[in-house]
Amino acid sequence: MLTAVFALQLSAQTNNFKKNNIGLFVDWSMYAGNSKGEGADVQLGLTYNLTYGVKYLRNFHSVFGAGAGIHYQYQAFRLKQNDDKKVPNAITHDKEVLKFNNLGSEVFMRFNIIKKLSKTLLYAETGGYFNWVFGANDYTFDKVDNGLPSSTSSKQTVILSDLNYIKKINYGVSLKVGYKMFALIAQYRLSDYFTDDFKRDIADVTFPRFSIGIQFNPIN
Repeated sequence: MLTAVFALQLSAQTNNFKKNNIGLFVDWSMYAGNSKGEGADVQLGLTYNLTYGVKYLRNFHSVFGAGAGIHYQYQAFRLKQNDDKKVPNAITHDKEVLKFNNLGSEVFMRFNIIKKLSKTLLYAETGGYFNWVFGANDYTFDKVDNGLPSSTSSKQTVILSDLNYIKKINYGVSLKVGYKMFALIAQYRLSDYFTDDFKRDIADVTFPRFSIGIQFNPIN
Protein backbone atom coordinates (compact mmCIF):
# COMPACT_ATOMS: atom_id res chain seq x y z
CA MET A 1 0.00 0.00 0.00
CA LEU A 2 2.78 2.44 0.96
CA THR A 3 4.68 1.46 -2.18
CA ALA A 4 1.66 2.29 -4.32
CA VAL A 5 1.19 5.69 -2.62
CA PHE A 6 4.90 6.54 -3.11
CA ALA A 7 4.70 5.54 -6.78
CA LEU A 8 1.68 7.79 -7.31
CA GLN A 9 3.42 10.72 -5.61
CA LEU A 10 6.57 10.23 -7.71
CA SER A 11 4.49 10.01 -10.88
CA ALA A 12 2.68 13.23 -9.99
CA GLN A 13 6.00 15.01 -9.33
CA THR A 14 7.50 13.72 -12.57
CA ASN A 15 4.57 14.92 -14.69
CA ASN A 16 4.32 18.31 -12.98
CA PHE A 17 7.17 20.10 -14.73
CA LYS A 18 7.84 21.80 -18.04
CA LYS A 19 10.10 19.63 -20.20
CA ASN A 20 11.37 22.20 -22.71
CA ASN A 21 12.55 25.65 -21.63
CA ILE A 22 14.29 28.40 -23.55
CA GLY A 23 15.12 31.94 -22.53
CA LEU A 24 17.57 34.83 -22.45
CA PHE A 25 20.09 35.38 -19.69
CA VAL A 26 22.61 38.01 -18.58
CA ASP A 27 25.40 37.70 -16.05
CA TRP A 28 28.17 39.84 -14.59
CA SER A 29 31.21 38.50 -12.76
CA MET A 30 34.50 39.73 -11.33
CA TYR A 31 37.83 37.96 -11.15
CA ALA A 32 39.27 36.83 -7.83
CA GLY A 33 42.87 36.11 -6.99
CA ASN A 34 46.09 37.32 -8.56
CA SER A 35 47.71 36.72 -11.91
CA LYS A 36 50.30 33.98 -12.07
CA GLY A 37 53.78 35.21 -12.88
CA GLU A 38 55.39 38.63 -12.65
CA GLY A 39 54.26 41.61 -14.70
CA ALA A 40 50.57 40.82 -15.36
CA ASP A 41 48.86 42.22 -12.27
CA VAL A 42 45.26 43.35 -12.76
CA GLN A 43 43.06 45.63 -10.68
CA LEU A 44 40.50 43.41 -9.01
CA GLY A 45 37.03 44.93 -9.00
CA LEU A 46 37.74 46.62 -12.35
CA THR A 47 38.47 43.33 -14.14
CA TYR A 48 35.21 41.63 -15.08
CA ASN A 49 33.01 39.68 -17.54
CA LEU A 50 29.64 40.77 -18.93
CA THR A 51 27.69 38.07 -20.76
CA TYR A 52 24.43 38.01 -22.76
CA GLY A 53 22.98 34.85 -24.22
CA VAL A 54 20.20 32.37 -24.76
CA LYS A 55 19.99 28.88 -23.27
CA TYR A 56 17.84 25.80 -23.68
CA LEU A 57 16.96 23.45 -20.82
CA ARG A 58 15.48 19.99 -21.21
CA ASN A 59 14.01 18.52 -18.02
CA PHE A 60 14.26 14.72 -18.14
CA HIS A 61 12.82 14.37 -14.66
CA SER A 62 11.51 16.66 -11.94
CA VAL A 63 14.95 16.62 -10.33
CA PHE A 64 17.28 16.46 -13.33
CA GLY A 65 17.78 18.27 -16.63
CA ALA A 66 20.46 19.22 -19.14
CA GLY A 67 20.90 21.92 -21.72
CA ALA A 68 23.08 24.16 -23.82
CA GLY A 69 23.44 27.83 -24.63
CA ILE A 70 25.15 30.38 -26.84
CA HIS A 71 26.39 33.79 -25.74
CA TYR A 72 28.30 36.99 -26.40
CA GLN A 73 30.81 37.93 -23.71
CA TYR A 74 32.70 41.16 -23.10
CA GLN A 75 35.81 40.93 -20.92
CA ALA A 76 37.88 43.78 -19.49
CA PHE A 77 41.26 43.27 -17.80
CA ARG A 78 42.39 46.50 -16.10
CA LEU A 79 46.18 46.31 -15.92
CA LYS A 80 48.15 47.72 -12.99
CA GLN A 81 50.70 50.29 -14.08
CA ASN A 82 53.86 49.74 -12.04
CA ASP A 83 57.59 49.07 -12.40
CA ASP A 84 57.01 45.31 -12.65
CA LYS A 85 54.67 45.60 -15.65
CA LYS A 86 55.45 43.30 -18.59
CA VAL A 87 52.03 42.74 -20.19
CA PRO A 88 51.64 43.49 -22.99
CA ASN A 89 54.89 45.47 -22.65
CA ALA A 90 56.82 47.39 -19.99
CA ILE A 91 55.46 50.83 -20.98
CA THR A 92 53.27 52.37 -18.26
CA HIS A 93 50.23 54.59 -18.84
CA ASP A 94 47.68 56.49 -16.79
CA LYS A 95 45.29 53.62 -17.52
CA GLU A 96 45.40 50.48 -19.66
CA VAL A 97 42.70 47.89 -20.37
CA LEU A 98 42.79 44.72 -22.43
CA LYS A 99 39.29 44.18 -23.85
CA PHE A 100 38.10 40.92 -25.41
CA ASN A 101 34.93 40.26 -27.42
CA ASN A 102 33.90 36.62 -27.38
CA LEU A 103 31.30 34.39 -28.96
CA GLY A 104 30.78 31.16 -27.10
CA SER A 105 28.69 28.21 -26.07
CA GLU A 106 28.05 26.16 -22.94
CA VAL A 107 26.65 22.79 -21.94
CA PHE A 108 25.33 22.02 -18.48
CA MET A 109 23.48 19.63 -16.21
CA ARG A 110 20.84 20.92 -13.78
CA PHE A 111 19.79 19.38 -10.49
CA ASN A 112 16.50 20.72 -9.17
CA ILE A 113 16.64 20.82 -5.37
CA ILE A 114 13.33 22.46 -4.48
CA LYS A 115 10.34 22.69 -6.82
CA LYS A 116 6.86 24.12 -6.34
CA LEU A 117 4.27 22.96 -8.86
CA SER A 118 5.93 23.47 -12.27
CA LYS A 119 8.47 26.06 -11.03
CA THR A 120 11.99 25.45 -9.77
CA LEU A 121 12.79 27.41 -6.61
CA LEU A 122 16.30 26.16 -5.89
CA TYR A 123 18.70 24.43 -8.28
CA ALA A 124 22.36 23.74 -9.02
CA GLU A 125 24.04 23.60 -12.42
CA THR A 126 27.45 22.32 -13.44
CA GLY A 127 28.97 22.39 -16.90
CA GLY A 128 31.59 23.76 -19.23
CA TYR A 129 32.00 26.68 -21.62
CA PHE A 130 33.93 27.48 -24.79
CA ASN A 131 34.79 30.97 -26.13
CA TRP A 132 36.12 32.22 -29.46
CA VAL A 133 37.88 35.59 -29.15
CA PHE A 134 36.87 37.47 -32.30
CA GLY A 135 38.15 40.83 -31.10
CA ALA A 136 41.06 41.67 -28.77
CA ASN A 137 42.09 45.29 -28.18
CA ASP A 138 44.59 47.10 -25.98
CA TYR A 139 43.29 50.50 -24.79
CA THR A 140 45.78 52.96 -23.29
CA PHE A 141 44.89 56.34 -21.79
CA ASP A 142 47.41 59.12 -21.06
CA LYS A 143 47.37 62.79 -20.20
CA VAL A 144 49.21 65.00 -22.69
CA ASP A 145 51.36 67.79 -21.31
CA ASN A 146 50.53 70.76 -23.52
CA GLY A 147 51.76 73.44 -21.14
CA LEU A 148 48.25 74.33 -20.01
CA PRO A 149 46.84 74.02 -16.48
CA SER A 150 46.08 70.43 -15.51
CA SER A 151 42.34 71.13 -15.56
CA THR A 152 42.53 71.87 -19.29
CA SER A 153 45.20 69.38 -20.35
CA SER A 154 44.19 66.97 -23.09
CA LYS A 155 44.03 63.19 -22.94
CA GLN A 156 45.27 60.70 -25.49
CA THR A 157 43.62 57.37 -26.15
CA VAL A 158 45.37 54.72 -28.24
CA ILE A 159 43.67 51.50 -29.37
CA LEU A 160 45.74 48.59 -30.64
CA SER A 161 43.78 45.83 -32.39
CA ASP A 162 44.44 42.37 -33.80
CA LEU A 163 46.66 41.39 -30.88
CA ASN A 164 48.65 38.40 -32.11
CA TYR A 165 49.75 37.40 -28.61
CA ILE A 166 46.18 36.54 -27.52
CA LYS A 167 44.87 33.04 -28.19
CA LYS A 168 41.61 32.79 -30.13
CA ILE A 169 40.14 30.02 -27.97
CA ASN A 170 39.53 29.80 -24.23
CA TYR A 171 37.45 27.37 -22.19
CA GLY A 172 36.64 26.35 -18.65
CA VAL A 173 34.15 24.89 -16.19
CA SER A 174 31.30 26.51 -14.27
CA LEU A 175 29.05 26.04 -11.27
CA LYS A 176 25.76 27.85 -10.57
CA VAL A 177 23.45 27.80 -7.57
CA GLY A 178 20.13 29.49 -8.37
CA TYR A 179 17.05 30.64 -6.54
CA LYS A 180 14.07 31.38 -8.79
CA MET A 181 15.39 33.72 -11.53
CA PHE A 182 18.76 34.59 -9.97
CA ALA A 183 21.92 32.53 -9.57
CA LEU A 184 25.35 32.83 -8.06
CA ILE A 185 27.93 31.75 -10.63
CA ALA A 186 31.53 30.60 -10.34
CA GLN A 187 33.79 29.88 -13.31
CA TYR A 188 37.30 28.51 -13.58
CA ARG A 189 39.18 29.01 -16.85
CA LEU A 190 41.29 26.00 -17.84
CA SER A 191 43.05 27.66 -20.78
CA ASP A 192 45.56 30.52 -21.05
CA TYR A 193 45.01 33.79 -22.89
CA PHE A 194 48.60 34.37 -23.97
CA THR A 195 50.28 32.47 -26.79
CA ASP A 196 53.25 30.19 -26.20
CA ASP A 197 55.53 32.60 -28.11
CA PHE A 198 54.51 35.50 -25.89
CA LYS A 199 55.04 33.46 -22.72
CA ARG A 200 58.45 32.33 -23.94
CA ASP A 201 59.74 35.68 -25.27
CA ILE A 202 58.01 38.32 -23.11
CA ALA A 203 56.57 36.97 -19.87
CA ASP A 204 55.41 33.58 -18.61
CA VAL A 205 52.19 34.89 -17.05
CA THR A 206 48.54 33.94 -16.71
CA PHE A 207 45.59 36.19 -15.87
CA PRO A 208 43.37 35.19 -12.90
CA ARG A 209 41.41 32.04 -13.71
CA PHE A 210 38.61 32.19 -11.13
CA SER A 211 35.60 34.52 -11.37
CA ILE A 212 32.42 34.87 -9.32
CA GLY A 213 29.24 36.79 -10.05
CA ILE A 214 25.50 36.81 -10.47
CA GLN A 215 23.21 35.71 -13.31
CA PHE A 216 19.63 36.64 -14.21
CA ASN A 217 18.16 33.52 -15.77
CA PRO A 218 14.36 33.25 -16.12
CA ILE A 219 14.13 29.68 -17.41
CA ASN A 220 13.24 26.94 -14.93
